[in-house]
Amino acid sequence: MAGQTLYLETQVIARESAEVFALRIDEATLSAVLDQGIAAGDMIAVVDGAQDYFPCQVVEASQNGLRVRIAAREDAMAGRPRVHLVQGLSNDEAMDTIIRQVSELGIAGILPYRSTFSPSVTPEHAEELQSRWQHLALFSARHAGLAGAPDVGFIEPLNQACETLAGFDAVIVCWEGEVERSMEEAVAHLGIAGKGACDVALVVGPRGGLTDAEMAMIGSSNPCLATVSLGPAILRVETAGLIAPALLISALGGLR
Repeated sequence: MAGQTLYLETQVIARESAEVFALRIDEATLSAVLDQGIAAGDMIAVVDGAQDYFPCQVVEASQNGLRVRIAAREDAMAGRPRVHLVQGLSNDEAMDTIIRQVSELGIAGILPYRSTFSPSVTPEHAEELQSRWQHLALFSARHAGLAGAPDVGFIEPLNQACETLAGFDAVIVCWEGEVERSMEEAVAHLGIAGKGACDVALVVGPRGGLTDAEMAMIGSSNPCLATVSLGPAILRVETAGLIAPALLISALGGLR
């Protein structure tokens, strides 16, 4: 079975919370796996009940069952600054897309915040959203073969998010009013490329952007802060929410 694909009928791997878990297969399939000499440490491909693909490493193969873990690639960002996306709340579909995509990049955290152009959300719905987004982040990171998933915070109003920004080693803000500084220039300006494992917040506005007053509030949140341009085009929030983290991780030495 090593190097081949094992298909699951109903089990959805993204719902497994443990690092090591049992594959739910019938006795005939288990016997076939054991007959082919699969052993702990072997790699197998698994397509689960949701038709999602996961590379897995066998932890235990015996008559008691087959236990595996998601095979994680080595963390390309180890020893480099950790990127946290501070994302302005937009509609649910846009947020789902952003969280799903950036979780595949290996970012450390996602902090959604509410500002002037964000949609209103009840406390009950906010709690549901945080739970769903954490699930999406876990699923996407596992699907990408990453060792860990980003932590997704609860939605905060901008003033509270700015208090959180104060605790970061550096803050980079995507702003349409910035027309010159690129992401690589911002990283060089802040001196974070060679800092090692520090924490960098990357602020992206919601659909509709940030007001001047909100930019002033963010600008005064942390003394180690720079604004960046994502180019001359006005990007959709889903595009900016993916491109900005990718550019920052690349500027810090990742995605290579």
